[in-house]
Amino acid sequence: MILSSHHKRLLTALLPLPLLLWVLFHGGTPLLLLILLLSALGQWEFYSMFWPHERIAWKLAGIGVGSLFLLTAGLGLEPLLALALAFCLFSLVFLVAYSRAPENCDFRQVQTLFLGCCYVPLLLHLALGFFWPELLLVIAAAFVSDTAAFYAGSSWGKTRIWPAISPKKTWIGSVAGLAACMLACLVIGKIWGQAGVLPLLGLGLTLNLAAQSGDFFESALKRSREIKDSGTILPGHGGLLDRIDSLLFVLPAYALLRLFHPFFG
Repeated sequence: MILSSHHKRLLTALLPLPLLLWVLFHGGTPLLLLILLLSALGQWEFYSMFWPHERIAWKLAGIGVGSLFLLTAGLGLEPLLALALAFCLFSLVFLVAYSRAPENCDFRQVQTLFLGCCYVPLLLHLALGFFWPELLLVIAAAFVSDTAAFYAGSSWGKTRIWPAISPKKTWIGSVAGLAACMLACLVIGKIWGQAGVLPLLGLGLTLNLAAQSGDFFESALKRSREIKDSGTILPGHGGLLDRIDSLLFVLPAYALLRLFHPFFG
């Protein structure tokens, strides 16, 4: 039986769901291991956009630094120290390379290496500081936004939002994603949280804007590299970054908002 793209997309989203829920409820080491795995795969895809078939050692070095950062954060140590040391180390690599062959040395390569540590592990590590209902909310906000926007846009969307960045995203899809995200935040917040209706709706609005921004950013990144998907690991979705690009922006947005309003006890 040959599965359609729609069925592949649906199965890819539903099959890992029980494991994901189990990890969210347990937290601790299972959550850290999951984030380490997602970070490593996401960094590999990010670096492969710039170095498709070369600089394997650089990719592994970036993933190693990203993993060290997450481990220090998971153990309650000072994670930013790992990033600071990484920047110094990568800068020394540039220094040595430039002294040997200045005509072939480009600091933008080092910038790419370091930014890969910021884009994926730095943003993902924020999940380690959330309670499980908060994790459920941010994940639901990101994925519900994407899913509602995709199906509503595919079915009824005509007018494109930003064709220069993402030719397939429509206003209908955007509004559907916004409505779904606000509803998800309201339901989860009222069941497990302590905030009122208006703050939860405002939360849903903000997280959806963050989700769409993350989606547009990765779309622009892919177009700048002239590639369609960040990878092929997820049938029907493309790469892992194609699936978590919204989540990466939702995490810091929620981390900021929770400083000003206690959505959960």
